[in-house]
Amino acid sequence: MRVAELPTPCLVLDRRILLRNLDMMVRAVSRHGVALRPHMKTAKSIEVARLAAAASGSRKGVGAITVSTLAEAEYFAAHGVTDVLYAVGITPQKLEEVAKLKAVGTEVIVITDDPAVASIIAAHPAGLRALIEVDSGEGRGGLTPDDPMLVEVGRRLGASMLGVMTHAGHSYSGRTASQMREIAEVERSLIVRAAERLRAAGMAVPIVSMGSSPTIMHAASLTGVTEARRRLYAR
Repeated sequence: MRVAELPTPCLVLDRRILLRNLDMMVRAVSRHGVALRPHMKTAKSIEVARLAAAASGSRKGVGAITVSTLAEAEYFAAHGVTDVLYAVGITPQKLEEVAKLKAVGTEVIVITDDPAVASIIAAHPAGLRALIEVDSGEGRGGLTPDDPMLVEVGRRLGASMLGVMTHAGHSYSGRTASQMREIAEVERSLIVRAAERLRAAGMAVPIVSMGSSPTIMHAASLTGVTEARRRLYAR
């Protein structure tokens, strides 16, 4: 079948380039000794997720992944993925969808930076889990590490809180490797500072999640980070 004959929408990948990029991604993360949680919003494919898992040496199938929509979460849940981070600030009306996925065996971790939403998450009978979104310089969402509201959101989440996450989206405007390293270190230091503030307030912070593709590729250190997120490319 020719490309022009494929029904659309249709994902078309160059397998050679995809495997090369998967290897590059795994090496970039493994040198820091942190877990990889690949972002599937570009590929949206269980086959690509399986290749990523194989590249990282997983013997238990697809592990933890990141998505940008609940439709993506539902798709991967239908293919047996059980650990999904929904990396967009959750709104209360979507919590029932998250609860339905949990009921069939897929834990969808949500994110929030809002005290009221944190209280709603904590009160949900399904026992939902969440990360606090931290602003590491992009200014699009999240709380700064020194914002008093950070600890308040953590307290309101209570047992629902799994940790913190950040995304340095402004790193895509960087043009040199040194710029990327500088942004990566700011991203790392701010998310780690947020985790330390929460721990100092008596909260457990098992997940410290950092990730934009440029910063993960160029970071000099990921000390204090537990998992790295990066998009999968095939070009």
